[in-house]
Amino acid sequence: MTTNDMREFLETGVIDAGRMKAVEGNAVALGQPSLLMMESAGRAVADAVLARDPAHVLILCGRGNNGGDGMVAARYLQHLDLIDVVYPDCGSTTASAAAQLALLPPL
Repeated sequence: MTTNDMREFLETGVIDAGRMKAVEGNAVALGQPSLLMMESAGRAVADAVLARDPAHVLILCGRGNNGGDGMVAARYLQHLDLIDVVYPDCGSTTASAAAQLALLPPL
């Protein structure tokens, strides 16, 4: 299959939450582990932050999988002197976000 054959599958612009959920669901159905996708997303965020050489980083993590992405980014950025992470302290997170929270050392 060539790039021209795949044009109909290429995403452009901003993907809304419903579409992203479908894309992630398809990836999982095709064998891509959700925790691996979360790890990749969080690492990409951390790389983007490091490219800007920030003086201070604040990461706000919700209870869902995007919060899990933030927790991954926080792990990769923990060596920075000025990083603050705000995350939920209750058990109502998604399973993937809870797994990432368990890996996040106290900052």
